[in-house]
Amino acid sequence: MNTIRGIYSGPDSDQGAGLSTLATPFVRIAPIVATAIFFAALSIASQALAQGQHSAVATQSKLTKEIDSSIEKIVVTKTGDTFSSLAFQEFGSVGMARLLAEYNQLSIMTVFESGLEILIPTHIEPKSNFATVAFVKPGAVVQIAGSNQTIRELKIGDPIYTTDVVVTNDSGFVSATLSNGSIINVQPQSRVSLRVLTCLPADPDCTFTLQSDKGAVSADVQRRDGQTNQFRIETPYASAAVRGTIFDFEADASELLVGVTEGEVAINAKSQELSLPVGFGTRTSVNAGLGAPVPLLEKPEFLPSLSRLSEEDNVAWNAVAGAEAYLLTVSGDAAGAQEIYRESLETTVHALRDLPTGEAFVSVRSLDPNRLRGFAGVRSLNIVDIDPQLPRPELALDQSTDEVYVSLKDKASSLDHELQFSTLPDFSELVSVEIPPDGGAVQQLRPNARFYVRARAIADSSTVGGYSEAIEIAN
Repeated sequence: MNTIRGIYSGPDSDQGAGLSTLATPFVRIAPIVATAIFFAALSIASQALAQGQHSAVATQSKLTKEIDSSIEKIVVTKTGDTFSSLAFQEFGSVGMARLLAEYNQLSIMTVFESGLEILIPTHIEPKSNFATVAFVKPGAVVQIAGSNQTIRELKIGDPIYTTDVVVTNDSGFVSATLSNGSIINVQPQSRVSLRVLTCLPADPDCTFTLQSDKGAVSADVQRRDGQTNQFRIETPYASAAVRGTIFDFEADASELLVGVTEGEVAINAKSQELSLPVGFGTRTSVNAGLGAPVPLLEKPEFLPSLSRLSEEDNVAWNAVAGAEAYLLTVSGDAAGAQEIYRESLETTVHALRDLPTGEAFVSVRSLDPNRLRGFAGVRSLNIVDIDPQLPRPELALDQSTDEVYVSLKDKASSLDHELQFSTLPDFSELVSVEIPPDGGAVQQLRPNARFYVRARAIADSSTVGGYSEAIEIAN
């Protein structure tokens, strides 16, 4: 490949309006100053756009104070590329075209041939357009585009700028928000960069582009009144244009999975386009191109169970026809932005362990043979601790022909207790009732019926005791 090199023709140049483009080694005059001016001008331009202004005036010494870093990358041109198209591609604004031309010491009117190299300053940190980390789990970092060099570990409240690359390990997770309320969740083992972002209230469109060659992303795309959305996700072999939607996206070196649970997504690959409506997904591969639309699996229905969950409890759901596996996640919010636990399962019963106490939202989604995720079943639970100092209760039974009365042997206890009745010995489906120390519960007995009962003490809203021995009752 050739690198485009130029002789700058500014207002004071002897070259006048002309420009020579040479495939020769590039000699830049005062590169540090040129870089500083570009970064400073871009930062000021971003602030001016945020304030609805068209110009900004400041001294060079003031501008350079806003420079955070200056790292270059190379972009290879396509036939017909201009600085305007490159500026929009890299920064999301054609207003950066003149600054990009000056940075390369070329005319803004240059029209490029295929295979030439243009220098792009990367890791620019403008002060207006960025995503904000709303939730993060350890194992999520920002790297420099085009390298594996880590800049920083992500923390809640951190900005994510265009050209930042977010990388998560097998336990990392990032939930980021845009200024219009959209939520982007980067799942474990992912590599995603925010390529374009112009989404200020004054912008006519909210435009943002993600690029990924590995991992999974889910998003809930919101829209401001009077502002359209232009949201794209790109991979080396396919892209998805999102039209106000909730969707899932998973990519690796050979294929792309997209599922739509609200709105619509258009998939492009190998000059083909496929529109995915709500309730459908598709699998696109490098070799085969676009796959056919596939209906997403229905949401799993949780079995009747507890409102409070300890380490001795299970969460269970009905099997979904066509499901080969299930994806279970636990989050601190209903939207799934504060994910604290994730597990792929082949069973419909699961024990949750080592979770923080408090309200949590359990989500279960079916995975079909294509690994496409179905609709989510979500349930709110109260995660509680077990106090080993609380005694495990003993139960007393008073059984007649058609019913049984269950109570506590220790009537002097100061704590309320929870009784649980189930037809299954693992209590994956149950009915519970709370009783005072001197109270009890009556269970009707059906002919040839068999069920199980157990109990535990309730200390407060976040603490329980261990279970009593389960008793089998038959008629």
